[in-house]
Amino acid sequence: MYVASAPVLRRRSPADRSRASCRSVALQKFIGDFLADSPAIEAFGGPSGYDDLLRSKSIDAVYVPLPVALKTPWVLRALSARKHVLLEKPAALSSADYRDVLAAALSARKCVLDGTMFPHHPRTASVLDAAADTAQTGAVDRIRCDFTFRAGAGFHENNIRGRREGDPHGCVGDLGWYCVRFGLMVFRRLGSEVRSAQVVHFARNERGVPIDATCVVRFENSRVLWFHCGFGTGYQNRAVIYGAKTFIEMDDFVLPADQPSTYTRTSSSLTECDLLTRHARETVLIPPGPAQEILLWKKFGQLCTASDADASPVEADAWAEISLTTQRVVDALMASMEQNSQAVDV
Repeated sequence: MYVASAPVLRRRSPADRSRASCRSVALQKFIGDFLADSPAIEAFGGPSGYDDLLRSKSIDAVYVPLPVALKTPWVLRALSARKHVLLEKPAALSSADYRDVLAAALSARKCVLDGTMFPHHPRTASVLDAAADTAQTGAVDRIRCDFTFRAGAGFHENNIRGRREGDPHGCVGDLGWYCVRFGLMVFRRLGSEVRSAQVVHFARNERGVPIDATCVVRFENSRVLWFHCGFGTGYQNRAVIYGAKTFIEMDDFVLPADQPSTYTRTSSSLTECDLLTRHARETVLIPPGPAQEILLWKKFGQLCTASDADASPVEADAWAEISLTTQRVVDALMASMEQNSQAVDV
């Protein structure tokens, strides 16, 4: 089930872990030990492990969490072997590479889905409905997101997210990706497409990889997404949608806290000659259900089944398109850093 080189397997259910492949001897041992209690394991190891997995007739789909610098060739090989592909974000080194992936998927009549989890959580649908509720929320023209964590000792030397030969997008591709996707989903629901992206402040490590970035993404109808992502600030996972009447807030928009998950709707106003304030806050509870990781895999399975049945590709195409647009925005942000923080058209 996997073309992998990371212990991401810890997040997957036993049913998802029936196949594993790895080239690293140490990680092969890790996978073997970790999956020892799972039934019907088929392992592919050694230098030919990935190719052996892709040649297997018993495998219909693969999950590819390889570093982005290594990812696209293996995704293309998987599609050439007529496997469906679930891949980690960022989707590719560039939108040009990802267009090649989507073209290969179309030719092979297989689906490709990126592993962004929160869009599959039912809270996201509820938040989008609330943002579009102009009677209660009012006109929405601003979104702010913060997704940061403070990296530990050795992170920039040893983690692929701090290395150009691993994930050269750094914090922009790792954390900013989620902020961009959230902004796209909200503003598209309100009828606005993205127009430009700009990094107004940033820092890089000694390898030239972004480790902190403050970004502005502009949309049609004067709508703006503002976000901060980075590896040097304490953990934040927050999104706020600002409406003319109320604002909608989540302090765990990417990684929901324990169930029930929630978001708040708050209205505030000044009274008494602008000397006093009035606040009304509503907490919206989302009914308990499967974790968003499970919902992601369920959606992937549905798309695979529909593709194999030659069903309508409309939904798969929609997922592919928003993934490509997210990648295009990430490309524009990376270009903005190279162009003295100028805004770059998307």
